[in-house]
Amino acid sequence: MPTSHRGKNSVYSVHASKLPKAFDPKLVPGDIYFLQEERESYVVTVDRDLVLVGKLLCVTQGPAGETGARGPIGWPGKDGSNSTIPGPAGKSIQGPGGPIGLDGRAATIHIGKVTTVPHGKGASVVNVGTARDAILDFQIPEGPSRDGRDGKDGATGPRGEKGERGDLLYVTDSELKAAFDKLKAKHARLIAHILKKSENAHPLVKAHFKNLLAELQK
Repeated sequence: MPTSHRGKNSVYSVHASKLPKAFDPKLVPGDIYFLQEERESYVVTVDRDLVLVGKLLCVTQGPAGETGARGPIGWPGKDGSNSTIPGPAGKSIQGPGGPIGLDGRAATIHIGKVTTVPHGKGASVVNVGTARDAILDFQIPEGPSRDGRDGKDGATGPRGEKGERGDLLYVTDSELKAAFDKLKAKHARLIAHILKKSENAHPLVKAHFKNLLAELQK
């Protein structure tokens, strides 16, 4: 059977017993028959005769030789600084746009919901807004009852009789100022209590209440 071919001719690798006879009509001029054991080759002539070409030498590749010595360094070539031939134009690549920065306006703090929770539950301040626009929800515990325990609500009493019309109440400036100072001190104690219970609150929240407490203590 053919092992390779060039053009319309083929090369056959066969045993000697399978070598066709000379002048066989099936022979094709130019084909080559290679005898595997004898390492001999026969070529088919124009008149379909088999002519011995000669024995083929089959060799295997030997081991690689040693690396040769390095050749001399060549003369440096000229740089292209004085070249009159322009190089290809560079490509400009636009990078992706950066994130939109925050505006320069000042941060704001607003009071949200103020909820009273049962006595014994700690006070808390939760920012339900954003870091820039804070909205603070407060949970303030109730105070203890007189005996130290939370009492239950009593039943609603009967409606009393309509009282007589009372006299007009006059409040002096000193009485009004004393009541205002008392309310202001109570508010300051509430702010101080919230600051003490909210050590892990947002820095903006703590700063707001510290400033508020300083204003109340003036």
